[in-house]
Amino acid sequence: MSAEFSREYIDHTVFLGMNAAEPSLRVGCKALLVARLQRRLFMTWDHVGRCDDVIWSHDRELQDRYYPFMDALHSLPFLIREGYEDSTLRLASTDRRLASLPVFQRLLVARAIEREAVVYTADPTLAGRQDLPVRSPPRCDEEPAFPPPLEALYRNSLGLRLATLDAAVNPC
Repeated sequence: MSAEFSREYIDHTVFLGMNAAEPSLRVGCKALLVARLQRRLFMTWDHVGRCDDVIWSHDRELQDRYYPFMDALHSLPFLIREGYEDSTLRLASTDRRLASLPVFQRLLVARAIEREAVVYTADPTLAGRQDLPVRSPPRCDEEPAFPPPLEALYRNSLGLRLATLDAAVNPC
């Protein structure tokens, strides 16, 4: 973790990005999580829910291949899910830097600002914002592996490949 940030958050695009059809994005998102298995990584409840929403839009067979991995990963103690506080809502509605963002991103970034944290996102529009504490997942040449048996669950989840994260970036 960078010395400048006390916490690291991921949004739904990073979690879903581990199943992206585009290889470098998929490997980068996976590498981010693999590298943090011995630390703490935060995800807000609404971004966890957004992952579910995207997965539920696929047929049941693909869901059944995907969910064992997602369930196992979310069961590990490194991934901490949290909600927002009143102060997060106030900051999200008053910080001018956040005004152009969709509400679910505005809330997440406000939470990160409050916590002196960074948000990792695969959303190129958000990741390109130099005025906000946001970063893209790393680009990796080699794919790291999750520890067994998580890697086997991950490999099985790859039956579901997201051709584009546009649906994940721009919710209904």
